[in-house]
Amino acid sequence: MRASDARASSKRSVLIDAPVAISTRWLAAGGVVSRIAAGILGGYWAAYGTAALLSVTLPLGKTDATTLSTILALPAHLIALLWAFGARTALRAWIGIAGGAILSYALAQVLAR
Repeated sequence: MRASDARASSKRSVLIDAPVAISTRWLAAGGVVSRIAAGILGGYWAAYGTAALLSVTLPLGKTDATTLSTILALPAHLIALLWAFGARTALRAWIGIAGGAILSYALAQVLAR
């Protein structure tokens, strides 16, 4: 193989591989954006569900239970944010956070009746 053929084949492989590298970069960026959204939005939903559940179950007056449950729900948002980046995939992060938020809010609704 001549040197010019080697250079031409290496240029050809770079041109062929370039779109793959770009799409992989975009997929990785999409995963990070999804995890950020799961941590922020899902964390908010998890904190909301936790506050609703605690406000129904704490044996205090309505005002005290609401205040204490709101304070105790803040770590749920932090845990959800950490979970979003600790999960193996972004889909698992969404499933875990959204599942916990929905479960806690549904349980609060059942106990409130």
